[in-house]
Amino acid sequence: MATGAKVKTNRKYKDTVFRDLFGSEERKENALSLYNALNGTHYDNPDELELTTLDDVLYMGLRNDVSLLVGDDLSLWEHQSTRNPNMPLRGLKYFARLYAAHVEKNRLNEYGTRLLPLPTPRFVVFYVGGKGEPAAEALRLSDAYEGEGAIEVTATVINVCSSQSGGLLSECEPLAGYVRLVELVRANRSRGLPFDEAIGSAIQQCIDEGMLADYLAWRRSNVIDMFMDEYDEEKIGALFREDGRQEGREQALAELVRDGVLDVKDAATRAGISEEEIAKLVAELA
Repeated sequence: MATGAKVKTNRKYKDTVFRDLFGSEERKENALSLYNALNGTHYDNPDELELTTLDDVLYMGLRNDVSLLVGDDLSLWEHQSTRNPNMPLRGLKYFARLYAAHVEKNRLNEYGTRLLPLPTPRFVVFYVGGKGEPAAEALRLSDAYEGEGAIEVTATVINVCSSQSGGLLSECEPLAGYVRLVELVRANRSRGLPFDEAIGSAIQQCIDEGMLADYLAWRRSNVIDMFMDEYDEEKIGALFREDGRQEGREQALAELVRDGVLDVKDAATRAGISEEEIAKLVAELA
């Protein structure tokens, strides 16, 4: 491997399975089904839903999973495979951008004397958690303040684990299929299957069960790629949440270079050593 060579496409152009299922123009009916299930509404025309999802190409690295406007509601949806208590902070950043885009698109005068009507923000985090975790909880930005503050953002975290989700999965078939797929991938991994085989087997089982069958049959290779990218991102996150010894960190970073998750230059920067040293560690792993 050449030192400094890129070994993986920039992740900012990659979608997640959740975003592909619920945040694409081609599958707006899935987003509408989930919106109805969450809010007890009965919209039946996907054209009544406008996707407003942030694109990191335009917003300097700030990207969310799905955001949409239905009537006077501005909904922000995020998917998490691990619990993150900082979601309200991320929500604050997202909503600031979303409202700025809303004002610009509708040519609203925020400096005028008339109070501008704004869509109501609703922030939901879908978390595929475990059986022992709460079915739902509210995370508040104010919980992070060291003193009193005037700004509040609330993220409603819903555990969509099949045993915890209540009636939500029965009311939204696409979400039920997504959760089934994720749980099958996890089950296959726990049996020791390599990650790509775990995903492929889970996809086929969902198709056999009639869950997301058309979508998975059509998008099989894309879904495998998206899951692999999500796994790579989680692997990096787990690595840097730990305070392990420097030697162990260098070894782990070399493994990420070998697996194509990082390039040599990025790994060297994160480890605080030279590119030559990282390249040597990668060569030793070959």
